[in-house]
Amino acid sequence: MNRLNSLSDVTLLMANRVYLMEGCKLLPNFSEALTKNFQSDVHLLNFCNQKAAASTINTWIEEKTKEKIKNLVNKNDLNVDTRLVLVNAIYFKARWREVFNKEATKTDPFYLNDADSVNVQMMHIKKKFYYKGMKELEAQIKSWKCHTPMET
Repeated sequence: MNRLNSLSDVTLLMANRVYLMEGCKLLPNFSEALTKNFQSDVHLLNFCNQKAAASTINTWIEEKTKEKIKNLVNKNDLNVDTRLVLVNAIYFKARWREVFNKEATKTDPFYLNDADSVNVQMMHIKKKFYYKGMKELEAQIKSWKCHTPMET
């Protein structure tokens, strides 16, 4: 991460936060691990006020992603039984070697799970790419090179 941040035309911002229900406590070892391993802070929040709690979380995410991610948490995602919410926000900006054609952007479904999807703007490009399937994540990872060489 330090190497990426040292490049003048690359921006990588990572932010981690744990929202903990007011009145609850974390074990000291867990709290220390959050700080040491994930650079995460703990923010106390009253999840009983679902609207205010969702707004607090969404405002923080929006700030940390330079307003690219908005309204990630819905008030209905939180309730009186919610004790902890873990948030990880990543903002990455660089010049890509391969550029998407803006005219090829169209609305497509983004699948949240097997049953639910939301329509979002998606970029499209036809090209052969290297990728790797990861069964343990049920994901495919694609290689996409930045304009700035990052070889060691």
